[in-house]
Amino acid sequence: MSVQQIEQNVSEIMDLFRSVESDWEQLPLESIVQKIDRNSSVFTSVAYEAVSKLLAQKGIETNDLSEWKAFYDDYEDQYSSQLLIGLGWAIGISGYPSPSDFVIRFPKDKQQKIWDGIGYFYGLFRSRLTIRSRSLPEFASENIPEGFDAGIGRALYYHARGDFEKLTTLFSGFPEERKDELSQGIGTATVFVGGINDIEIKHLLQIISPFRDTFSKGVFNGIESRKNAGKTTPECQILEQELL
Repeated sequence: MSVQQIEQNVSEIMDLFRSVESDWEQLPLESIVQKIDRNSSVFTSVAYEAVSKLLAQKGIETNDLSEWKAFYDDYEDQYSSQLLIGLGWAIGISGYPSPSDFVIRFPKDKQQKIWDGIGYFYGLFRSRLTIRSRSLPEFASENIPEGFDAGIGRALYYHARGDFEKLTTLFSGFPEERKDELSQGIGTATVFVGGINDIEIKHLLQIISPFRDTFSKGVFNGIESRKNAGKTTPECQILEQELL
C-alpha cells in the first residue's frame, strides 16, 4: 500500500457518495439501501452517511425529520456515527446562521458527531474560509462547538489525499489550541480512508506528535465504528499495534 492507495481510496469514497446522490434522484429509499448492501464494500458506511445527509436535507426543508429519525433508529447500531455526521452535513448545507439552535434539539451524547459533520462540510466546501484562512464561521467565532474541529481535521486529511507534506502544511498553520481536536479528526479519517502502511503511519505520527493522545482517540473511535459496521480492515490492526 502507498500514498497512491490513499489517494485512490479518497476518490472511491467521494465517488460512492456521489453515486448515492445520483440514485436519490431516481430510486426509492428502499431500493437505494438494497443497492448499497448488494454492493457492500469497506466504505459502505459512507453510503449510509450519504443517505442520512439526503434524508436530513429533505427533513430540514419540510421541517419534518421523522423519516430521518426512522432511518437512524433502523441503522443506529451499525452506523450511528456516520448517520449523525450525515445530519451535520445537511445542517451545514442548509446555511443555518445559528446551527446550535438546531443541534441542541438532539441528545447531548449525539451532538458532538453532528458538529463533526458540520465541521466536515465546512472543511470540504468552505475551505477558503476554514482551511486556507484558518478562520471560523460566525457561529463558531467565539466558542468552537465540541466536534466541529474534528470535522475540519477529517477534511484536512481528505484534502491532502495521502500527501503528508501537504497535510503538515495545512495542519501546522492552525492555532495551537485547535490542534488537539483537529488531530482527533485526522485520526478518524486515517482509519476510514485506509490504504496506509506502517512507514506512513510513523510519518503521520511525527506530524501530530504533540497531539498523539487525541489522534489516538480519533483512531480508536474510527476502529470502533468500523467494528460496529462489520467493516474492519488490515489498517485497523496496524494502527492498533502502533498506538497501543
